[in-house]
Amino acid sequence: MKKLLTYAVVIATIVWSMGMGALIPAASAAYAPVANDIVKVTGVNRPAVYIIGSDLKPYVFSTRNTYGAWFDNFSALKYISQAEFDALTLGGNVTLKPGSLLKFDNGDNIYAVVPGNKLCKLPADADAKTLYGANYASRALLIQVAFVSNYTVDTACALTKDSKLPNGTLIKYASSSDIWYIDNGTKRQVSNEAFLANGFKTANIVSDVAATMSYSAGASITGKEAGL
Repeated sequence: MKKLLTYAVVIATIVWSMGMGALIPAASAAYAPVANDIVKVTGVNRPAVYIIGSDLKPYVFSTRNTYGAWFDNFSALKYISQAEFDALTLGGNVTLKPGSLLKFDNGDNIYAVVPGNKLCKLPADADAKTLYGANYASRALLIQVAFVSNYTVDTACALTKDSKLPNGTLIKYASSSDIWYIDNGTKRQVSNEAFLANGFKTANIVSDVAATMSYSAGASITGKEAGL
């Protein structure tokens, strides 16, 4: 397992190197890991960025697109030394945020990312437009096939034009400005504060959803919730 994690980090480092310029480090005190910290090892040849998990292990953002699915900028980035990083135990790879659309670089299929690192395949173009809107394809984030093993294609949730939108999707009905999050088959209204606190993306909202796509209403999301 350690060899696999090391290999993943090497690939991730290469991908980050191709996708972004070197970030400028700032001096820092001795680092003690805190859950949800965003960290990077100081040095122009150390481009990979990590998030500290609840287990206090660093999880690597395997691509720039993966990072962008969670965060808009690097304002929270903390720099640590190589020695501080080496003292940590690697946790694995971060995957795209649920609600994102994904396309691997070795094929044309587009998938909806749902909680649990699962993928629901979108239907043919015309039917996908019925579900996600005319510009759905431009939302798909390109991920290198080297990271395909981080996900599981769930054939049970393959979508059709008659499907409901899957768990993890943000929706807005055509007749309302309210935003809802699909969670275990229910819709949960998202407050403005919760939208920001949970790092939701306006670009991921599926707008103009028909009233005929109905869900039972669950508890509103009013603040930050683990797992979202």
